[in-house]
Amino acid sequence: MVSVVTGFLAARFSVRWIILTMGVVWAVMQFPMLLGGGAAILLVTRIVLGGAEGPATAMSLTSVHSWFEPKRRALPSNLVAAGSTLGPVLAAPLLAWVIGEWGWRWAFGVLGIAGFLWVIAWVLLAGDGLFGSWKTGR
Repeated sequence: MVSVVTGFLAARFSVRWIILTMGVVWAVMQFPMLLGGGAAILLVTRIVLGGAEGPATAMSLTSVHSWFEPKRRALPSNLVAAGSTLGPVLAAPLLAWVIGEWGWRWAFGVLGIAGFLWVIAWVLLAGDGLFGSWKTGR
């Protein structure tokens, strides 16, 4: 359901701001477990996190596609797909080390901190391409 609503929003608003909002929600939802939340907090934060994370691939592709004309979108689309696969693979050893050194709650803390660093980078570096549907009316 969230993905459908987000899709409608993406047709009217800059994907840059939609992805920024999703990133902030994702980062914030990591910290309750670091601060001592129990099973109920885990359940609620994972549900909210899923709502913010669900449309991530579609919004990432929409953002990337805004930078390339349709006939040149294959490679960028595949890089998005590869990144969403390789990210967890590369993060797993770091998170295993964090859990071993500081405990499992800090895995959430590290992900929240990484999420906020990503949000800062997104604010500073992200922009909308020339081929975005909110600009062309497509």
